[in-house]
Formats: sequence, structure tokens, C-alpha cells
Amino acid sequence: MARPKKQTVDYFPHDCDHKKTMFVLEQKYGNDGYAFWFKLLEMLGRAEGHYINLNDATEWEFLTSKTRVTDSICGEILDLLARLDAIDRELWESRVIWCQNFVDRIRDAYRNRTSETPVRPDFLRKKPLETPISDTINPQTKLNKTKVKKEYCPNSQELQISELLFSLIQARDPKAKKPDFQKWAKHIDLLIRLDKRDPDEIRKVIEWSQQSDFWKNNILSTEKLRKQFTQLKLKMDEETPWYAQNSK
Repeated sequence: MARPKKQTVDYFPHDCDHKKTMFVLEQKYGNDGYAFWFKLLEMLGRAEGHYINLNDATEWEFLTSKTRVTDSICGEILDLLARLDAIDRELWESRVIWCQNFVDRIRDAYRNRTSETPVRPDFLRKKPLETPISDTINPQTKLNKTKVKKEYCPNSQELQISELLFSLIQARDPKAKKPDFQKWAKHIDLLIRLDKRDPDEIRKVIEWSQQSDFWKNNILSTEKLRKQFTQLKLKMDEETPWYAQNSK
């Protein structure tokens, strides 16, 4: 039986001159930004296939431990790297880290070992599986295969927080179209479970955003809420210092 060919590397090029990614990271996060980027590249180098799936809770714990930053700072830096196109934006939306430039620069290692260079994991575009919140199960049959759709209970905090956002939107626009609360609840679930945000913190950010002249017309779904959450939280703390004091 042939030995499987590994898709990892033991080293990668480290330039002496850095471009915009490193400049922005250092400007915003100091030495933590510098260290985070190169420790992340080290992890990508040792990861099979050169991608990291952060839907695995153990991978998230390992990343934050290795880079020695908090969960929130880790999320902020990864969001920034995606905006800078340092990591793949689309895959990062599914909590998967892939850096095409990194893979391009280590192609020689695979050429020397006569094995194929790993390619972008397109199969991971599919939305990651989510932990079921309730026992409500709706089987759906397609092509002789059974899929199971999980639903959030009416009294689940994910659903209640979603309804809170819509109620505040509806207070301003009584004719606002009622959303699919199950879909909305999934984004709240990700905020709590993957982004490690406290439910009370989420409620306060929602209430603040819907009173802000700028944000109330931009945060009209839980998906947008999650995408902008860090920016919203920082802006809220800046404008309402009482919240930062009372939330400790």
C-alpha cells in the first residue's frame, strides 16, 4: 500500500520587506498583529491541505492559544485579513482560513516532492453544520436521501433576540416584511456559539443600533448584525461609556 503524500510544509518564505497587510496589522494591533500573522502562516503550513476550519472548536482554541490573543481580538484580526484579501473572503464567511498567496509561494516544495499543490477547498463553501437548538425535527426527503432540518424553539434565546431586532425595526416601519426567524436565529446562534458573544451584550448592541441615526438603517437583519458586530460594539462603547462600565 502506497504511503499517502503529505500536504504540509516545514518552512515558508519570510520576506524582510512587508506590504500593506503587515503595515495595517502593526498599525492597528502593534506587535500582536505582527506575531498573529506569522503564527497563523505557521499553522497554515502545518495544516493538512493548508487550510484551517474554525468550525471545529478545538481549532479555534488552538489558534487563540498559539497567537495569545483573546477571542474577540482573534475574530477582529481575521475579519481585517479578509477585508485586506490576505485570506479568502468567501471561505472566511464559512469560518475557514485559506491564503492563496501563501500556497502560491510554497509551490516549489511540492514540485520538488513531485506531488500536487493543494487547491482551494471549494467544498467548504457549504454552510457548516450547526448544533441543533431544539428537538423539533422536520425530515425532508430528496433523491432517496433524508435530510434533517433543525428548528429553534419559540422560547430559545436565538429566536427571541431575532424577534427583538425585528420588533425595533417594525416600530419604525409598521409595514416591514416579517423575516424568516429561523434563518435569523441561525446568525444569532453563530454570534453566541462561534463568536463567543454574550446574549445580553447582543441585545444591548441591537437596542443601541436601532437608536443610532446611521446604524438603524444599516442593521436590518441578524446576518448584517453579525457581520458588523465588532464595529457596532466598539462604536457603542465609545459613544456610551456607561455601557462599558455597567457591563463589567
